[in-house]
Amino acid sequence: MRTLTGTAAYLAAAHMVPAELALDVATTAPLDQRTRAALRLPAPWSLVVHEPVPVRALEADDDELASLVEAGLCVGPDPAVLGALLAARPDGGLDTTSGFLLLSALDAGGTRRWVLQAAAYGDHAGGRALYGYAPQLAFGQWTPPPALPDPGPRPLSRSTLGRIAASEAGRAGGFHAVRVLDFTPPPQNPPEPRTAPAGTRGPLVYGTFRRAHWSPGTRIGIRDGTGKLVGPVYKDGAIEGVTFTREPRFFPRTRIRPDLPLAPSTAVYRIPGPKAASR
Repeated sequence: MRTLTGTAAYLAAAHMVPAELALDVATTAPLDQRTRAALRLPAPWSLVVHEPVPVRALEADDDELASLVEAGLCVGPDPAVLGALLAARPDGGLDTTSGFLLLSALDAGGTRRWVLQAAAYGDHAGGRALYGYAPQLAFGQWTPPPALPDPGPRPLSRSTLGRIAASEAGRAGGFHAVRVLDFTPPPQNPPEPRTAPAGTRGPLVYGTFRRAHWSPGTRIGIRDGTGKLVGPVYKDGAIEGVTFTREPRFFPRTRIRPDLPLAPSTAVYRIPGPKAASR
Protein backbone atom coordinates (compact mmCIF):
# COMPACT_ATOMS: atom_id res chain seq x y z
CA MET A 1 0.00 0.00 0.00
CA ARG A 2 2.80 2.43 0.89
CA THR A 3 4.57 1.67 -2.40
CA LEU A 4 1.43 2.08 -4.48
CA THR A 5 0.32 5.32 -2.82
CA GLY A 6 3.85 6.71 -2.97
CA THR A 7 4.03 5.95 -6.70
CA ALA A 8 0.60 7.48 -7.29
CA ALA A 9 1.62 10.62 -5.41
CA TYR A 10 4.86 10.86 -7.40
CA LEU A 11 2.97 10.56 -10.71
CA ALA A 12 0.07 12.80 -9.62
CA ALA A 13 -0.66 16.29 -10.89
CA ALA A 14 0.63 18.52 -8.08
CA HIS A 15 -1.47 21.38 -6.70
CA MET A 16 -0.56 23.88 -3.98
CA VAL A 17 -3.11 25.74 -1.86
CA PRO A 18 -1.94 29.15 -0.55
CA ALA A 19 -1.38 29.28 3.20
CA GLU A 20 -4.24 31.76 3.66
CA LEU A 21 -6.75 29.25 2.27
CA ALA A 22 -5.42 26.04 3.85
CA LEU A 23 -7.83 26.01 6.79
CA ASP A 24 -10.82 26.97 4.64
CA VAL A 25 -10.17 24.29 2.01
CA ALA A 26 -9.59 21.55 4.60
CA THR A 27 -12.71 22.46 6.61
CA THR A 28 -15.13 23.25 3.77
CA ALA A 29 -18.79 22.64 4.58
CA PRO A 30 -20.43 19.48 3.13
CA LEU A 31 -21.21 19.62 -0.58
CA ASP A 32 -24.72 19.40 -1.95
CA GLN A 33 -25.55 16.51 -4.29
CA ARG A 34 -25.57 18.75 -7.38
CA THR A 35 -22.00 19.88 -6.78
CA ARG A 36 -20.84 16.35 -6.00
CA ALA A 37 -22.30 15.04 -9.25
CA ALA A 38 -20.51 17.74 -11.26
CA LEU A 39 -17.03 16.95 -9.89
CA ARG A 40 -14.46 16.25 -12.60
CA LEU A 41 -10.78 15.94 -11.69
CA PRO A 42 -7.95 17.19 -13.93
CA ALA A 43 -5.85 14.00 -13.87
CA PRO A 44 -6.07 10.29 -12.97
CA TRP A 45 -4.27 11.15 -9.70
CA SER A 46 -4.17 14.63 -8.15
CA LEU A 47 -2.06 15.64 -5.16
CA VAL A 48 -3.15 18.68 -3.14
CA VAL A 49 -0.76 20.08 -0.53
CA HIS A 50 -0.91 23.02 1.86
CA GLU A 51 0.37 24.31 5.19
CA PRO A 52 -0.43 22.07 8.21
CA VAL A 53 -4.01 22.19 9.52
CA PRO A 54 -4.61 20.48 12.89
CA VAL A 55 -6.77 17.37 12.63
CA ARG A 56 -8.88 18.72 15.51
CA ALA A 57 -10.00 21.54 13.17
CA LEU A 58 -11.30 18.95 10.68
CA GLU A 59 -13.21 17.22 13.46
CA ALA A 60 -14.74 20.42 14.88
CA ASP A 61 -18.36 21.41 14.37
CA ASP A 62 -19.25 25.01 13.49
CA ASP A 63 -19.13 26.31 17.05
CA GLU A 64 -15.89 24.49 17.89
CA LEU A 65 -14.21 25.67 14.68
CA ALA A 66 -15.27 29.24 15.39
CA SER A 67 -13.76 28.98 18.87
CA LEU A 68 -10.51 27.55 17.50
CA VAL A 69 -10.20 30.32 14.94
CA GLU A 70 -11.08 32.96 17.54
CA ALA A 71 -8.37 31.63 19.86
CA GLY A 72 -5.75 31.72 17.12
CA LEU A 73 -5.47 28.23 15.64
CA CYS A 74 -1.87 27.03 15.52
CA VAL A 75 -0.06 23.77 14.82
CA GLY A 76 1.72 22.07 17.71
CA PRO A 77 2.66 18.46 18.39
CA ASP A 78 -0.86 17.24 17.56
CA PRO A 79 -1.51 15.40 14.25
CA ALA A 80 -2.04 17.67 11.26
CA VAL A 81 -3.25 17.25 7.69
CA LEU A 82 -1.04 18.52 4.85
CA GLY A 83 -3.31 17.72 1.92
CA ALA A 84 -4.68 14.72 0.07
CA LEU A 85 -4.29 12.36 -2.86
CA LEU A 86 -7.45 11.97 -4.96
CA ALA A 87 -8.22 9.56 -7.79
CA ALA A 88 -10.42 9.99 -10.84
CA ARG A 89 -12.48 7.46 -12.74
CA PRO A 90 -11.75 6.91 -16.46
CA ASP A 91 -14.47 9.48 -17.32
CA GLY A 92 -12.85 12.09 -15.06
CA GLY A 93 -15.41 11.79 -12.28
CA LEU A 94 -14.33 11.53 -8.66
CA ASP A 95 -13.38 8.00 -7.64
CA THR A 96 -14.74 7.76 -4.09
CA THR A 97 -13.17 4.32 -3.60
CA SER A 98 -9.62 5.73 -3.49
CA GLY A 99 -8.91 8.66 -1.19
CA PHE A 100 -5.84 9.39 0.93
CA LEU A 101 -5.06 12.13 3.42
CA LEU A 102 -1.48 13.35 3.78
CA LEU A 103 -0.99 13.37 7.55
CA SER A 104 1.88 14.49 9.74
CA ALA A 105 2.53 13.63 13.39
CA LEU A 106 5.37 13.21 15.88
CA ASP A 107 6.50 9.68 16.63
CA ALA A 108 7.47 8.41 20.07
CA GLY A 109 10.97 9.82 19.65
CA GLY A 110 9.71 13.31 18.77
CA THR A 111 10.56 13.02 15.05
CA ARG A 112 7.95 14.33 12.63
CA ARG A 113 6.68 11.73 10.18
CA TRP A 114 4.46 11.92 7.12
CA VAL A 115 2.12 9.27 5.78
CA LEU A 116 -0.56 8.91 3.11
CA GLN A 117 -3.46 7.47 5.10
CA ALA A 118 -6.38 5.84 3.31
CA ALA A 119 -9.63 7.67 4.12
CA ALA A 120 -13.23 7.01 3.17
CA TYR A 121 -15.40 9.67 1.58
CA GLY A 122 -18.41 10.53 3.74
CA ASP A 123 -19.89 12.74 6.43
CA HIS A 124 -17.02 12.52 8.89
CA ALA A 125 -13.79 14.46 9.41
CA GLY A 126 -11.64 12.67 6.82
CA GLY A 127 -14.46 12.26 4.32
CA ARG A 128 -15.49 15.91 4.52
CA ALA A 129 -11.88 16.98 3.99
CA LEU A 130 -11.61 14.86 0.83
CA TYR A 131 -14.86 16.38 -0.44
CA GLY A 132 -13.37 19.80 0.32
CA TYR A 133 -10.33 19.20 -1.90
CA ALA A 134 -12.27 17.69 -4.82
CA PRO A 135 -14.27 20.81 -5.84
CA GLN A 136 -11.12 22.94 -5.68
CA LEU A 137 -9.56 20.61 -8.27
CA ALA A 138 -12.75 20.57 -10.33
CA PHE A 139 -13.82 24.22 -10.25
CA GLY A 140 -10.96 26.24 -8.74
CA GLN A 141 -8.81 28.63 -10.75
CA TRP A 142 -5.24 27.32 -10.82
CA THR A 143 -2.28 29.27 -12.15
CA PRO A 144 -0.01 27.20 -14.42
CA PRO A 145 3.53 26.46 -13.24
CA PRO A 146 6.17 29.02 -14.28
CA ALA A 147 8.25 28.30 -17.36
CA LEU A 148 11.65 26.81 -16.59
CA PRO A 149 14.85 28.26 -18.05
CA ASP A 150 16.33 26.74 -21.19
CA PRO A 151 18.17 23.54 -20.16
CA GLY A 152 20.77 23.89 -22.88
CA PRO A 153 22.53 21.08 -24.78
CA ARG A 154 22.63 18.67 -21.79
CA PRO A 155 19.08 18.73 -20.37
CA LEU A 156 19.48 15.64 -18.17
CA SER A 157 22.91 16.32 -16.71
CA ARG A 158 23.20 16.69 -12.96
CA SER A 159 24.48 20.24 -13.17
CA THR A 160 21.67 21.29 -15.51
CA LEU A 161 18.97 19.77 -13.29
CA GLY A 162 20.51 21.44 -10.25
CA ARG A 163 20.60 24.81 -12.00
CA ILE A 164 16.96 24.51 -13.07
CA ALA A 165 15.79 23.33 -9.65
CA ALA A 166 17.58 26.27 -7.98
CA SER A 167 16.19 28.84 -10.43
CA GLU A 168 13.38 31.18 -9.41
CA ALA A 169 10.91 29.30 -11.61
CA GLY A 170 12.07 25.97 -10.21
CA ARG A 171 11.70 27.11 -6.61
CA ALA A 172 8.25 28.50 -7.47
CA GLY A 173 7.01 25.02 -8.41
CA GLY A 174 7.98 24.84 -12.07
CA PHE A 175 10.44 21.98 -11.59
CA HIS A 176 7.64 19.67 -10.43
CA ALA A 177 4.91 21.36 -12.52
CA VAL A 178 3.06 22.52 -9.40
CA ARG A 179 -0.12 24.51 -10.04
CA VAL A 180 -1.09 27.10 -7.44
CA LEU A 181 -4.66 27.97 -6.47
CA ASP A 182 -5.38 31.54 -7.55
CA PHE A 183 -6.09 33.69 -4.52
CA THR A 184 -6.48 37.44 -4.01
CA PRO A 185 -5.99 38.38 -0.34
CA PRO A 186 -8.81 40.46 1.17
CA PRO A 187 -8.14 44.07 2.20
CA GLN A 188 -6.04 44.34 5.35
CA ASN A 189 -8.30 46.96 6.90
CA PRO A 190 -11.63 45.58 8.26
CA PRO A 191 -14.83 47.12 6.91
CA GLU A 192 -16.33 50.05 8.74
CA PRO A 193 -18.85 49.00 11.43
CA ARG A 194 -22.41 49.42 10.27
CA THR A 195 -25.04 51.10 12.40
CA ALA A 196 -28.33 49.36 13.08
CA PRO A 197 -31.07 50.23 10.54
CA ALA A 198 -34.01 52.29 11.73
CA GLY A 199 -36.76 50.22 13.34
CA THR A 200 -34.48 47.41 14.58
CA ARG A 201 -34.28 46.30 18.19
CA GLY A 202 -30.92 47.97 18.70
CA PRO A 203 -27.25 47.65 17.87
CA LEU A 204 -25.73 44.23 17.26
CA VAL A 205 -24.18 42.55 20.28
CA TYR A 206 -22.50 39.53 18.64
CA GLY A 207 -20.66 38.95 15.40
CA THR A 208 -21.17 35.91 13.17
CA PHE A 209 -18.97 33.18 11.72
CA ARG A 210 -19.52 31.43 8.39
CA ARG A 211 -17.65 28.26 7.45
CA ALA A 212 -16.07 28.12 3.99
CA HIS A 213 -18.50 26.60 1.51
CA TRP A 214 -19.36 26.09 -2.15
CA SER A 215 -22.42 27.67 -3.71
CA PRO A 216 -23.63 25.37 -6.49
CA GLY A 217 -25.36 27.91 -8.73
CA THR A 218 -23.85 31.38 -8.43
CA ARG A 219 -24.83 33.63 -11.31
CA ILE A 220 -21.90 34.62 -13.54
CA GLY A 221 -22.45 37.37 -16.08
CA ILE A 222 -21.65 36.59 -19.72
CA ARG A 223 -19.22 39.07 -21.27
CA ASP A 224 -18.46 40.00 -24.86
CA GLY A 225 -15.06 40.11 -26.52
CA THR A 226 -14.20 43.41 -24.84
CA GLY A 227 -15.03 42.10 -21.36
CA LYS A 228 -18.30 44.04 -21.04
CA LEU A 229 -21.43 42.39 -19.66
CA VAL A 230 -23.86 41.56 -22.45
CA GLY A 231 -26.86 42.12 -20.20
CA PRO A 232 -28.20 42.13 -16.64
CA VAL A 233 -27.24 39.34 -14.26
CA TYR A 234 -29.92 39.72 -11.56
CA LYS A 235 -32.21 42.54 -12.64
CA ASP A 236 -35.18 42.43 -15.01
CA GLY A 237 -34.14 41.09 -18.39
CA ALA A 238 -31.61 38.62 -16.99
CA ILE A 239 -31.86 35.40 -19.03
CA GLU A 240 -29.93 32.26 -18.10
CA GLY A 241 -27.70 31.15 -20.96
CA VAL A 242 -28.02 34.56 -22.66
CA THR A 243 -26.92 37.17 -20.12
CA PHE A 244 -25.63 34.90 -17.34
CA THR A 245 -24.65 31.33 -16.50
CA ARG A 246 -24.56 29.44 -13.21
CA GLU A 247 -21.30 28.04 -11.89
CA PRO A 248 -20.07 26.66 -8.56
CA ARG A 249 -18.24 29.30 -6.53
CA PHE A 250 -16.10 28.94 -3.42
CA PHE A 251 -16.68 31.34 -0.52
CA PRO A 252 -13.88 31.38 2.08
CA ARG A 253 -14.51 31.45 5.80
CA THR A 254 -16.02 34.78 6.83
CA ARG A 255 -15.96 36.61 10.12
CA ILE A 256 -18.79 39.13 10.00
CA ARG A 257 -18.44 42.10 12.35
CA PRO A 258 -15.01 41.07 13.73
CA ASP A 259 -15.23 44.00 16.11
CA LEU A 260 -17.93 42.13 18.06
CA PRO A 261 -17.49 38.86 20.04
CA LEU A 262 -19.08 35.65 18.83
CA ALA A 263 -22.19 34.38 20.57
CA PRO A 264 -21.26 32.14 23.55
CA SER A 265 -22.86 28.94 22.30
CA THR A 266 -25.40 29.63 19.55
CA ALA A 267 -24.66 28.32 16.05
CA VAL A 268 -25.34 31.49 14.07
CA TYR A 269 -24.81 30.01 10.61
CA ARG A 270 -25.00 26.44 9.39
CA ILE A 271 -24.66 25.08 5.86
CA PRO A 272 -27.26 22.39 5.03
CA GLY A 273 -25.83 18.88 4.77
CA PRO A 274 -25.49 16.93 1.51
CA LYS A 275 -28.94 15.37 1.96
CA ALA A 276 -30.73 18.71 2.18
CA ALA A 277 -33.29 19.22 -0.56
CA SER A 278 -32.45 22.88 -1.03
CA ARG A 279 -30.22 25.59 0.37
